[in-house]
Amino acid sequence: AFPFGFLGILIWKYRLRINNIFVHIYEKKYKENKAPDISLYNGLLPQLLLLVMSSAVIITAFFLMFLFNKLIDFNGINVLLYYIGVILVVFSVSNILYKIKSKYNYMIFASIFLAALIFNMKAYILFILIALGLLFITDKKVNFVKNKFTGVIKKGDLVYSWFIWMNYSHSCYSYDRLMGLAFAHSMKNIIKKLYDNKSEISETIHNHTEFFNTEPNMGTPIHGYIISLEEERKLNNKSFEDISYIKKGMMGISAGLGDSFTQAILAPLFVSMSVMLCLDKSYYLAFIPVIFLSIYILFISYSGFMNGYFQGRDSMLQRIKDVKQSKIKVYFPYIFSGILGLSMSKLLFNNIRPSENIFTLGIILFAAFLTFLRKRREQ
Repeated sequence: AFPFGFLGILIWKYRLRINNIFVHIYEKKYKENKAPDISLYNGLLPQLLLLVMSSAVIITAFFLMFLFNKLIDFNGINVLLYYIGVILVVFSVSNILYKIKSKYNYMIFASIFLAALIFNMKAYILFILIALGLLFITDKKVNFVKNKFTGVIKKGDLVYSWFIWMNYSHSCYSYDRLMGLAFAHSMKNIIKKLYDNKSEISETIHNHTEFFNTEPNMGTPIHGYIISLEEERKLNNKSFEDISYIKKGMMGISAGLGDSFTQAILAPLFVSMSVMLCLDKSYYLAFIPVIFLSIYILFISYSGFMNGYFQGRDSMLQRIKDVKQSKIKVYFPYIFSGILGLSMSKLLFNNIRPSENIFTLGIILFAAFLTFLRKRREQ
């Protein structure tokens, strides 16, 4: 896993550098009054680059796999690799539980771990219990505004703008502008709907290529709000500076909000449930958490886009309030501890290597002892 993960990091790192080239080319053509097409520099070219880089990494990875398979006798070091894997998994889990810093998490983890180990508790049982629990604690009130479109911009325009953002938010992610070109790309059809003059269209799209960075799903109220402000600006001939200040003011708030919820809670929660089901060989059921996560994220993104257009900054304030009061956020550590407990039981004591069970148990006890010492030292 590590070599492939490392190659992925390299792609991400160097894409950020290479994408700067597309930003500079776009800027150069704009200054030359050539009205560059933003979809080319945020869409086609960066995606072609990603295709080339990904293909190169995949080919390299397969080549290295075959090369190492020829050079190294994996059968001879199979047991060693297994021991190393067990150690890494056990200490990773103990470190996660330690960082959560709650005795209840240890109790839940240990209870589920032993239940799975002694009574062969099935993953789908825990999955059903978690699903029912989430259904019970989740706020049933859906904040989705349904207003009529009375201006130049219609629902189809917003949907298309949202679609572009969802698919290209990180297409030309660069050190220079981060998501700047992506924001402008999502505004392209909106600006073309508002303006007829080619130079005005080019200038307004270029305005939105300024530095921008936020969490792409939680931050969508910004887009809806900015679209409504652009529509208002066209009618009242206001300057772009006010819109720019609002964008920059809101993006930081939504970035922190989104990272702490979608990436730190929702994704680990549902993906870990899927992994847990896979470890118990419930492969078809494992699709359910992933599908639900995708639907949930799409709803968060789409509703934010629409609410932002009609409610403005109030939609972002409401989103902040909803996340802060989210019961999923409160109960996540306990749910995750249970998932870890069952997953570790299925992974470490899976009867693939019965002779190594004593070693595995010893590592678990040793990790528990070290965690106990760390706790005592803190006190």
